[in-house]
Amino acid sequence: MPVVLGGTVAEGKPLVWRITLSSPADETLYGDLRILPVRRGTELSTKDVAPAWLKEN
Repeated sequence: MPVVLGGTVAEGKPLVWRITLSSPADETLYGDLRILPVRRGTELSTKDVAPAWLKEN
């Protein structure tokens, strides 16, 4: 289960996730990240991330 490190994050601050497995994997694992619509609170904007990150991603 993904966990936001540091609990809640204020607007304009970095958001860091940690994803862990319950035990070591015997093979290489691949996965997808799904970004879902905001259900409550304020949705992020492209102005909320660094311009360099937008250009690279």
